[in-house]
Amino acid sequence: QTYGGTWSVAGLDRAGALTVVAAVALTVWAGVSIWWSIAGDLSWNWLARGLVYLAFLALGALAGAPAGGARRVAALAALVVGAAIGWALLGVAIPSLFPDGDRIARLREPVGYWNALALLADAALALGLWVARSPRVTARTAGLLLVYGAALAVLLTQSRAGVVGALAVLA
Repeated sequence: QTYGGTWSVAGLDRAGALTVVAAVALTVWAGVSIWWSIAGDLSWNWLARGLVYLAFLALGALAGAPAGGARRVAALAALVVGAAIGWALLGVAIPSLFPDGDRIARLREPVGYWNALALLADAALALGLWVARSPRVTARTAGLLLVYGAALAVLLTQSRAGVVGALAVLA
């Protein structure tokens, strides 16, 4: 189905529509229940989890669209991963952005663990190479900047697994 002439999502049958409505209703209920909950922090956790589930549901509907949905989801993933890598590299320039930023030698924020950040940078490397194949100059430039930032982040994490993963992506 096309919405607004530009965005299309995968068509849903009756069971799919019922699943989406049930997921939205459950997430709304988790949000409303914060008002009377004895353990409000646990209710916030349930709301956050439901919002993440709905976001993945929306990404799945976008990816299943017949007109370039997977390409849009990959571009969105490149944007999100690029923002995380950019924030991590900004933390190198301004250590006060992160707790203990000036005492830790390995790059680990915003993920919290250097091996996980290195693997995220490996994914950014693959997405950046994909974006750099675009015929548009601005997209190529953005893709090459993402590749540069991802390679820099992998090296600054000092993760051997990250370097091996980057070599596998390049191969």
